[in-house]
Amino acid sequence: MELSLSQLQPLSFVIGPMVVATVLFSRQLPKGGKKSQENRVLLRQLLENFDLEIPDELNESDENIVRPIKTN
Repeated sequence: MELSLSQLQPLSFVIGPMVVATVLFSRQLPKGGKKSQENRVLLRQLLENFDLEIPDELNESDENIVRPIKTN
């Protein structure tokens, strides 16, 4: 069974956009961790400046927090 160029063209219209979407999506994922830590630090500073109570979640480091996955 031989594939000609005309048979591969429709397949490339499907696979091409999927590859592009995967690359774009994967570039967005790693940025979340650092931004989350920066947001926590900023929130903690704001709470301290307004003399408000700081929740226990902000006193813990991210490495020590293990959140179980809830399944229903």
